[in-house]
Amino acid sequence: MRKPRFKKRILTPDTRYNSLLIAKLINYIMIGGKKETAKNLVYKAMDKIEKETKLNGLDVLQDAIKKASPLMEVKSKRVGGATYQVPMEVTDARKITLALRKPTKRLPILRDFDFTQIVKFGKYIPDLKFMPDKINLDKIRNIGIIAHIDAGKTTVTERILFFTGKTHKIGEVHEGLAVMDWMDQERERGITITSAATTCFWKSDENPDLHRINIIDTPGHVDFTAEVERSLRVLDGAVVIFDGKMGVEPQSETVWRQADKYHVPRMCFINKINALGGDFNMSYNSIRERLNPNSYAIFLPIGESSEHKGIVDLVKNKAYIYTSADPASLENTLQEIEIPEDLKEKAGQARQELIEKVVEFDDSLMEKYLDGKELNTAEIISALRKATLSGVFFPVFVADGRSVSVTKILDYVVDLLPSPLDVPQVIGMDPKDEEVEIIRKADEAEPFTALAFKIATDPFVGTLTFFRVYAGKVSAGSYVFNASKNKKERLGRIVL
Repeated sequence: MRKPRFKKRILTPDTRYNSLLIAKLINYIMIGGKKETAKNLVYKAMDKIEKETKLNGLDVLQDAIKKASPLMEVKSKRVGGATYQVPMEVTDARKITLALRKPTKRLPILRDFDFTQIVKFGKYIPDLKFMPDKINLDKIRNIGIIAHIDAGKTTVTERILFFTGKTHKIGEVHEGLAVMDWMDQERERGITITSAATTCFWKSDENPDLHRINIIDTPGHVDFTAEVERSLRVLDGAVVIFDGKMGVEPQSETVWRQADKYHVPRMCFINKINALGGDFNMSYNSIRERLNPNSYAIFLPIGESSEHKGIVDLVKNKAYIYTSADPASLENTLQEIEIPEDLKEKAGQARQELIEKVVEFDDSLMEKYLDGKELNTAEIISALRKATLSGVFFPVFVADGRSVSVTKILDYVVDLLPSPLDVPQVIGMDPKDEEVEIIRKADEAEPFTALAFKIATDPFVGTLTFFRVYAGKVSAGSYVFNASKNKKERLGRIVL
């Protein structure tokens, strides 16, 4: 005789907030069956949230849960005798569970709970729940991260993924846990061997419109420079990273020439300014002397090496300092302050040089500037964007790439680097007559046109073909014409 099934206990709201969410949180972190202990821990954390934010704790918690809730998760699925890792849409109930998992998973060891970490984490995450089904082309950025080996490309990419909400945990390269280093050989050696592609979404107070950023993290070692070249061929823009204590290095010059070859607009980021020997002036001058003299500073560092405390934004004419003694701390935020007295003269001179240069790319702003009128921030950014898109001007940023200052870099990626609509139309040859040129513009109404630029073998799904779509649209199961093989091929599963 089968045992009767127990009825599922109905969850009731908690007594203090009358909230099912708080009740679920209490049950989720219950330690040793002691519900009162769990209640005290949760209510203590809620009191701390209300004290720090001056807002209703439940509202702050619900907002953080909404922002930290993933839309998709990967699950194993058996298909035709093989097991695949398939992305599945997350149900509303499971979204809350997954959002609560990170700050509570270590409770049996810590015997403590501080939910404020997920509230701070949610602060930087775009609200993807209300993400539109379609993002316009002018809100898309296809960028690459390029540099000499050990400049910090993958580390910066990991921070980008964290602050955009793509990942809920930062993977460190030296620990072999970086998301972008997916090969076993990469994790063993702590270097990037093959290019890795990912997608994230970004919006902020400065850029309230949601943007999609497609990123390719490239290798820095000279032996794998072909990976960089094939990636640059399909990118619209790039971020060139430099080691703040080394400046321009041999492979920095190589990737710069490769970007010149494919006319890729780029911005420079001097990383590791916090490291021992970090020297902004040396690194900045090496860029101007060895790569291009039309490189102008947008950020200045507040302190170098162990004294690094923040950045000065010359465009906005503001300074930002870290609120934590450790810039790499996940609890860290940026606090806006006046430009320090010892940097005012230097910042003023650098800002004047920057404005004088960028107004050359906008006749109306040039006229306004020569009339002695002050340019506002929006006008400077507009001129700066035109200058960057020209491919002959290169903005230079500086910061600790492990810190929250990466969020400011993301704002300028959106502001300055091109969208697919800003790059020249792609020109190809008619497969039937190579003397006939075919021009495609970035429009889904055009015939489907794409370039397959990379082949990779995945242990779960087999051979993967990476392709950049220049025009038109395509769906899984469609047949496309392979110009190299002169035949039609069927597209299986498509992953964005």
